[in-house]
Amino acid sequence: LANVAPDIEEDIATGVRGLPHRLGARVSAVAGALLLGTASLVLVLGPDGPPAWWGWAGLVLAVPAVAVAALAGTDRFRRLAFPAVLLLTVLDVVLLLTGGAALT
Repeated sequence: LANVAPDIEEDIATGVRGLPHRLGARVSAVAGALLLGTASLVLVLGPDGPPAWWGWAGLVLAVPAVAVAALAGTDRFRRLAFPAVLLLTVLDVVLLLTGGAALT
């Protein structure tokens, strides 16, 4: 959702009509950012016991990336959307690999 927001006008011009296109750039960007941010929170705060230091470090990286990804539907942050979404995706994979087994 957040990754589609910057290119939504071009997609619509070429006939692409998916859920993000129906929701619009701003709603798609915010929804995608919130989903990725929620995944980060679950991966850090979900396991029993206190989060490890690397979990807190991951959340420190995730907060600004979520903010930038949420603003992907605006002209000012359009170019930063993909790097923010990529950072959140890689961060969530690393958090899953380092502590995901504790979620079961």
